[in-house]
Amino acid sequence: MHSERVVRKLEKKVADLAQMNLTLRESEEKYRLLADNVADVIFVLDMNLNYFYVSPSVKTLHGYEPAQVMEQTASATLTLPPASWELAMKNLADALALEEAGHLQGPRTIELEVLCRDGSAVCTEIRLSFIRDANNRPAGILGVTRDITKRKTFENERQQYVEGLRSTLAATVQAIAVTVETRDPYTAGHQRRVADLCGAIAMEMGLPVSQIDGLRAAGIIHDIGKLSVPAEILSKPARLMNIEFSVIKTHAQAGYNIL
Repeated sequence: MHSERVVRKLEKKVADLAQMNLTLRESEEKYRLLADNVADVIFVLDMNLNYFYVSPSVKTLHGYEPAQVMEQTASATLTLPPASWELAMKNLADALALEEAGHLQGPRTIELEVLCRDGSAVCTEIRLSFIRDANNRPAGILGVTRDITKRKTFENERQQYVEGLRSTLAATVQAIAVTVETRDPYTAGHQRRVADLCGAIAMEMGLPVSQIDGLRAAGIIHDIGKLSVPAEILSKPARLMNIEFSVIKTHAQAGYNIL
């Protein structure tokens, strides 16, 4: 009777293990199918930086077969130039140092330039995270590499466009300042001094660079309202009449409205 109970327990344990193995295989096949067909390059390294897995998409990104990459160690990889390798190793060393200090590290994302088989370089974003053992210690590294060349190209083009707008704005502001000074030569240099003072105050206040630049620009054309005052009044080489002085005083409000 006792032996029958033992046999039944063993049979149940075997059945449970078989079901667990089946579930595990199905799960492994599902995730391998996803990894094998995703556009990003997925790779797994052990802690000695030997490749354990590289997804087939590495051929699309780098031009190499997965087997060619896996024959290399990460330290002798075909795809990382020296500068990118040094940056990756610094990030890994920092993460391991924090782990040793008891601070568990989550995923890290770094941008690296990688090499292709044809000699070209590609901008990539690589997300790295530790694979942990039963004691929650790093046992491997999971990486996901994404081609961000188009994104970086767009960012560079946008930056160039913004710089072009800034240059155009600066030239326009300078042209307005010269125009105002031409109409009122008696105060030449005043606008520049106001602009410098505005910038100095803004810097002391710790304002962002964009605001400092904006205040400098406003300072250099703060007298733009003088464009609304007739030149014969602005440059009159004699004492102003009350009505003329009243017209002069309107330039402050006019400048405020324009700015």
